[in-house]
Amino acid sequence: MEDIEAQYSRFASSLHFFEFLEPEYYKPEFSVERYKVALDKIATKIPNNEYELAYLLRENPQLFDVIEQIFQLRRFTNAHYLNFLFDVELLNRSQWDEIYDYMLRNINLDEGFRNIFGSELKKNGLDIKNIQQTTDKKLELMSVFKISVDRYSSVVANDTTKTRKHRKRLYERIRKIPAVSERIATYLFNQRDFAEVFQSIKPKKYLEIKRIPVDGKSYSGNYGLYVIERIFSAKNIPNVKKNLIRGHSSRNPIGYDESNFQEIDLPAGWAYAPEVYAKNITKRSSGALKKFDYIIFSDKIPQICIETNFYSTSGTKIGINENEYRMLNEDMSDSPLRFWWITDGNYWLTNDGKKRYIRCIKNHQMNVYNYNQFKEALKALK
Repeated sequence: MEDIEAQYSRFASSLHFFEFLEPEYYKPEFSVERYKVALDKIATKIPNNEYELAYLLRENPQLFDVIEQIFQLRRFTNAHYLNFLFDVELLNRSQWDEIYDYMLRNINLDEGFRNIFGSELKKNGLDIKNIQQTTDKKLELMSVFKISVDRYSSVVANDTTKTRKHRKRLYERIRKIPAVSERIATYLFNQRDFAEVFQSIKPKKYLEIKRIPVDGKSYSGNYGLYVIERIFSAKNIPNVKKNLIRGHSSRNPIGYDESNFQEIDLPAGWAYAPEVYAKNITKRSSGALKKFDYIIFSDKIPQICIETNFYSTSGTKIGINENEYRMLNEDMSDSPLRFWWITDGNYWLTNDGKKRYIRCIKNHQMNVYNYNQFKEALKALK
């Protein structure tokens, strides 16, 4: 039998480095045509100061969306929206009379805010119709007002409705309340060098070519799945998840024999299914059924449960994975199913990676393969 150092050398010599297999950027999302009027206005004359910009925003509130896409990757934060929509400096004071008057102005000027404030009052047993008769509950009203301010700002900032009804609230507030456009404009000139930025770019062209990067963590986190899917495809091993989907769940996991699939059309030979549960295989930490990245079938019978990870660098996640997989491997030792850890990446070339690999093989008797070794293991199966 090959000694452990030789096993590690074979493992390390065939490791993968990260490849860019998937698009790194999302397709353009901003509709330049929808904002043609706003873009034409800003292209005609770039505001020289916050007063000119505030006026332009009131004239065409959709210009805010254009500005947001130029200064932010996706959108301004909830904190930005709260500062734009409301007088935060006033809200941070402890002057009840001023805040009370400000609350009444917002209720009267903004129907959307009035609705949110009214629903929050109901939760506290109060009625917005009697708001001016409840001044004896000053602290309660102030807290409800601030809760409503926070909720309103969040709703507007995170509008995902098809009708953009919450975005329209923002437009109305910019149009009707001069202080809102003034706060936006002041922030952009004082904090973001608005004039210099707009003078250095062509807004329409910039928005046409702007790309938003895919989240780096999810991209690298999914790398192993991309590679394994390619390996299955190259080996002509079919994905049978759609065949299982009708009856498969954590309440109806995959059993160890063909009896589970009498009414489900699974092919003969080798097949696989991603993200599936296996009967009686649970996580020690929670007792919940374990969902595996993949399960491989042979002639309709589950054979191998797979977890896959790619590690470019060290981190606590590796230790967490190792402990979980070690326990799974131990718990599955009496099961008809086998457990394989398919892992790769240049972390395994480090001293720490080598020690971990040897520990998994020698101490824990785990099946640990990199992607190239996984290809070879599939050849042996077939």
